Amino acid sequence: MHILLTQNDSIDPDAVAMAHMIQWQGEPRAEFLMNREDLTEPLSFVGDDAIEAWANWQTYGRSIEEKRCGDEG
Repeated sequence: MHILLTQNDSIDPDAVAMAHMIQWQGEPRAEFLMNREDLTEPLSFVGDDAIEAWANWQTYGRSIEEKRCGDEG
């Protein structure tokens, strides 16, 4: 399953080792570090794309957490 990060970019969340949002040269930057060793460069977004990608990633994370909590209750 892939999730949509931006209008043109999707990602397999199982392939993400770490995701973070930072400020880079005065702009927001969202980076997604991958589990695969052959993908040494992170998938990254800057500016409005970073904000959109990060919001979609956070929404995905909340939905997974809600599902997990629902399965436990």
